[in-house]
Amino acid sequence: AHYAAVKAGIGAHKQPDNYGSFPFDPYSHTPSMAGVQQPGMTGQVKEDIINRFFELGVSVQDGRITFKQDMLDAKEFVGGRELKFTYCAVPMIYRKDGQSGIEVRYADGKTQPFAGYELDGKTSGEVFARNKNIQSITIHLS
Repeated sequence: AHYAAVKAGIGAHKQPDNYGSFPFDPYSHTPSMAGVQQPGMTGQVKEDIINRFFELGVSVQDGRITFKQDMLDAKEFVGGRELKFTYCAVPMIYRKDGQSGIEVRYADGKTQPFAGYELDGKTSGEVFARNKNIQSITIHLS
């Protein structure tokens, strides 16, 4: 509750009239006399992205992707059952279905179950590689 209260007071969660303008927006480092260059983001945008993965419970420990449930917001589950997002371009699905563990679905149709809420190093590497070998990852919540 404390985290939600602090979050509501900063960044994208404030209305534009609190700032006198839009609170933040990605911007470009391109000078007017040069061609298109690397776009940038404000620090607040970066912080919101980093915090969002924290809220979704995704972290990397020793090269392995882990999922934690303690910051998930029940209001974000569609129909009270599913919460979907992507991580490294791989669809992730939190599913409240009375089961536990993780199910990895590969592009070839095969599935691999994981007990607990941590992927192994090999599977995590497949996610990081963005090689499209993994079709989706479902995180079952009991």
